[in-house]
Amino acid sequence: MKCEEFMFYGNLIISVDMGLNTCVGNQTGLCHIRFANGDHFEYMVPGGEVSGLVYGDRKFKLTNKAFIIERNKQLFCEISMGKDKP
Repeated sequence: MKCEEFMFYGNLIISVDMGLNTCVGNQTGLCHIRFANGDHFEYMVPGGEVSGLVYGDRKFKLTNKAFIIERNKQLFCEISMGKDKP
């Protein structure tokens, strides 16, 4: 996707494991956002879990870790969620 302010691109492999009442999904791969001012961020998103699809309260939670990288400025961010959260 491209516009005047930014360009978004990347390669993802999406996997889903669905049970009777729960669905767990993950995205493997790296996404890029390149801004007009030259900033270039790379990120990996965490997986997610939806429960309560058939019965019970519907809940959504993020699992694992997310990463955001800006190599030119040597910035790295790791965000832990769910079971990986300390």
